[in-house]
Parts: sequence; C-alpha cells; structure tokens
Amino acid sequence: MLPEWMTKDNQINKIAHWVPCDISEICRTDSRYQRDKSLYRLSETQLSNWADRYDFACNNFQFAGYYFKVALLSGIILALLFVPSIGDKFGRKSIFCLSFALSLISQFGLLLAESHQLAFALLVVMGLTWPGKLLVGLTFILDFYPLSLHRYYTCVFLVLNGISLVFLPIYYDQISKDYYPLQAICLVLTFCTFCYTMLFLPESPWSEYQQGNFQRTREILQVISKMNGQDIRLLCRFKDESVT
Repeated sequence: MLPEWMTKDNQINKIAHWVPCDISEICRTDSRYQRDKSLYRLSETQLSNWADRYDFACNNFQFAGYYFKVALLSGIILALLFVPSIGDKFGRKSIFCLSFALSLISQFGLLLAESHQLAFALLVVMGLTWPGKLLVGLTFILDFYPLSLHRYYTCVFLVLNGISLVFLPIYYDQISKDYYPLQAICLVLTFCTFCYTMLFLPESPWSEYQQGNFQRTREILQVISKMNGQDIRLLCRFKDESVT
C-alpha cells in the first residue's frame, strides 16, 4: 500500500496549509519535491515508514517493504541453525547477553541510519539476535525455577508475547503513527534487561553441569535457592562427578 503524501499549498491568508498530493507529483524529475523535500511530508493518518526517509517513494516502494522483511527474516533463520546449540554448549547466559548487546547496537543504529543499505545490515543483525533473546533466553530463565513451574512460566512468556502483538496495532492506531518513540522505549528496556542479567544473574546451572564445573554448579544452585527465598546447602556429589 503506497503512503499518502501531503504538500504545502500556496499561502492562503498568509498561512501555508498542508493538502493531499498525488505520488506522481512527487516523482516527477522537475517536481518541487526534488528541489525542496521540506515542502512534503507523510499524511498524519499514515503509519510512519521508511519510504520518505530512504527515498523509496519513487523507487519501487512495494519492493522496499519486502526488502526489509527479507533482512529481518534471513537473520532469524540463519541464527536458528546454530545459536540454540551454541547456547547449550558454551553457556546460555553468554549467548543471551551477547544477543542483547547486538540488539542494542542494531536498535540504536536503526534510529540513526541514513542509508537503506545500513538499515538492511542492522535488520539482519537484529534478526540474528532473535533466537538468543527468546529461545535461549527462555531456557536460561527456566533453569532458575523448579521443573514444576516450567509450564507456568512458559505460558506466561507466550501470553506476554501475544499481548505485545496485540499492543502494536493499538499503539499505531490510537497513540502515535511514529515508530521512533516505541523504538526508543524498546531500546531502554533492552538496555535494562542486559544490565540486570550481566550484574545479577549467574550462568545457567545446567550449562555449568554439562561442562563438568560441578563446584560452580553447586555455588549457582546455592544462589538460586536464596533467590527463591530458601537457603539450601548442597553437600551431595553429582552422579557424573568423580571422587577426588
């Protein structure tokens, strides 16, 4: 769907008014748009997109929508091939935090990117962070809770994801057509999650156990027991742990 554009008409009573204009007026080589883009803007009823920012209005706008979708989805599909297994092998916290760090860089970069090539690359990076933040992240968080609560917290996770999908159209329909404020809020939330994880959460005890770090596993389980309001000292020996 092509965006709706507005242009400043001739001054009426010494006041310039915004009036609708046709896309063909913008795309003419001799149009005022080519000389002064400040005379044109998207309609207030139009969802803010990147057509004006990256000058896609006259350069196959329909293709531009697929262009950015392909960037995001290609990153997601590529990361799904190896990120979850790397998290299981080398530690879920490290992959979780790395994904959030890359997400911070890509989100901040998208707010500043002035070329569609850079935006495409940043969206690929953002797609690469999706499995680390959601799949590895969910498994990482569940490691801090008893098995009896895993089904409950997985359900909470899925419900919150569903709420976010419902919130987006409501936001753009009732609150703002501009994606910048929402992107800024997501950036702040990503930063807070990254800092909290780095500073306060230990590595997954299951990851440490798989790597044979049994003493470290005991220490992490001790921390988790305190986080859950208990204080349990683990003096037992794990099944795979050799006697020294």
